[in-house]
Amino acid sequence: MPRPPLIALVRLAAVALALPVVAQAQRLQSVTVEPRTAAVGQKVTVTVVSDVSEGLNCNLRVNFGDGNTTDFKVNQTKDARYTLDHFYTQPGSLTVLVEPRTALPVLRCLGDAQRVPLTITPAR
Repeated sequence: MPRPPLIALVRLAAVALALPVVAQAQRLQSVTVEPRTAAVGQKVTVTVVSDVSEGLNCNLRVNFGDGNTTDFKVNQTKDARYTLDHFYTQPGSLTVLVEPRTALPVLRCLGDAQRVPLTITPAR
């Protein structure tokens, strides 16, 4: 069988690269923080829920509002609901921020960053 000329293969590759890539992506759905008022040293649980019905492979960053952050990847359906525990060491009014981040150039994380305010009181 004759081989296609090299120029034809190069043209085919160029066309393939020029086509838009349509990739499904997940969406940051909700963030909850419990309790919303906690004492220094008390466990605070952050629950992040993603809609993964249209795809996976998204990074999420949780900023606890006290200078600490945690990054995690949602690349399995079981990770669509992710729970993190955090212990605050200083009192204050803080905001937990969860940001969807792109994991690969063609797989976008959808949804807006979500903020949840909380209050940390002095230790009892």
